[in-house]
Amino acid sequence: MTKHKHKHDDRGDRAPRPAAPVDLAKEITGERIAAMVEQAGPELGRHAALDFSGINFAMLGDAFSRGRIASYLPSHRGKVPALPPANAKGEMEFDLGYATISIPQAYAPYVRYVHEVFGSPSEDQEVDVGQVLAYFNTLRQWVGTIPGTLRDQVAAFLADAGDHHALLSRRVQGHGKEMAGDPNFEVVAHVPYMFAYLCRIMVDPRVPPEPKVDAAMGIVYFASPVDVIPEAFVDHPIALADDACVALWVIRALESSIVSKAAIESNWPGEAPLPVSVDVWEKPIRELLGEDAVDAVYSYFAMKRGRASVIR
Repeated sequence: MTKHKHKHDDRGDRAPRPAAPVDLAKEITGERIAAMVEQAGPELGRHAALDFSGINFAMLGDAFSRGRIASYLPSHRGKVPALPPANAKGEMEFDLGYATISIPQAYAPYVRYVHEVFGSPSEDQEVDVGQVLAYFNTLRQWVGTIPGTLRDQVAAFLADAGDHHALLSRRVQGHGKEMAGDPNFEVVAHVPYMFAYLCRIMVDPRVPPEPKVDAAMGIVYFASPVDVIPEAFVDHPIALADDACVALWVIRALESSIVSKAAIESNWPGEAPLPVSVDVWEKPIRELLGEDAVDAVYSYFAMKRGRASVIR
């Protein structure tokens, strides 16, 4: 693994507080998206759209059961209904009574992972089958509309960047009480700003097309229904820790690329330089999710980019 060292300033190990409000609905305009597609479209078009079906979810589930994150996840002692058997095509079929949801075979590992790790809300309650099925239905609909290339995928998500940023901000604000009681969740408070940063990088003409592939992958993860920690099942700030993990991977990738320091720092909405922030934030994310889980996520994105080592 390659370790990138960054010199800290005299503020020490203090994560920055966001310095200014962000309004992506006004910043990420149709004109700026079109300009991005013209500049980076050929490079983005060489990469297939991300569907996240290749993440080792079995490994993640095992890593979570052994890490600190386990104390924040639903109990396994509740009554979790059995998953349906696969049909002749290898699909998982869920009977809603009025309709049937068919999950493609490639997503069966993810369905099992969500079902086993997040399916039971507490020791005393049975799983909310309707909630589970609604989530799987959202997944099925998303899978059916994935475009062919990363170019088209990220352009569509950028068009809704303002709405997604607002949703992330509301979720963070709703978790204020839990985060105030645990300093390790300070990093989660910056998740909306991490998303804003990736979107700004995508439409910044100073950033070359090649690094924008990394930013595009991060944006797709933020906006897709596939989550290492599905927020639909975990009403706690830990549910945003995987988003922070992915954003940190992208930021590391950008720092190690040919993106100028001015472009990196001017697009960040916080008061301290990003290298300082990333160095501070990496430790609590690894403590929360566990080393194995973080490395599994980093390795997946490194693999999709054709890199042999994890950026760390």
